Amino acid sequence: MPSKEPDAYAYLATSKVGDVTAAQLDQMLENSFIAKSNVEFWNGPIVIQRTMEAARTYPHGLPIPEAGVATGSAVGAEGTTDFQPSGTEVWAVQALSITAAAGTPTVTVQLNNGSVAVAMHRADSSTTEASYFPWESPLLITNSLYLTIANADNTNAVTAKIAYQVVGL
Repeated sequence: MPSKEPDAYAYLATSKVGDVTAAQLDQMLENSFIAKSNVEFWNGPIVIQRTMEAARTYPHGLPIPEAGVATGSAVGAEGTTDFQPSGTEVWAVQALSITAAAGTPTVTVQLNNGSVAVAMHRADSSTTEASYFPWESPLLITNSLYLTIANADNTNAVTAKIAYQVVGL
């Protein structure tokens, strides 16, 4: 009796489509060879990748229409707030604005991976809502690289607001 070759479906049999990651798919494929004898094996990962794409994105990479969000968060004196997608979501940030409760607190917009924050923009805010989006939009953020808003003022709070489209689940 011929031995059953491992396949992608056996590897991921206990996983829901929403839980499968690109890293798992890569790990499954890393030791395979590009050869005619592997065509049947590669059929599985290709079908799984297409299933993941169809289940998590809108056709042709468009934003998911019913998943647009505008939200805000208070940032206390010398505080920070994060705008971070959950799980495998990808957000295309369309707009970002800051409003000070009083004074002109200096606010820094950063990309953050949880251990290193990279400043993208730093400016004094005011009590009039102002755009903090000087770069090309949209800005894509994920659970592993997200926006942090840092308020350097030791007295005055600010409110940070973003508008984003979900482009991947």
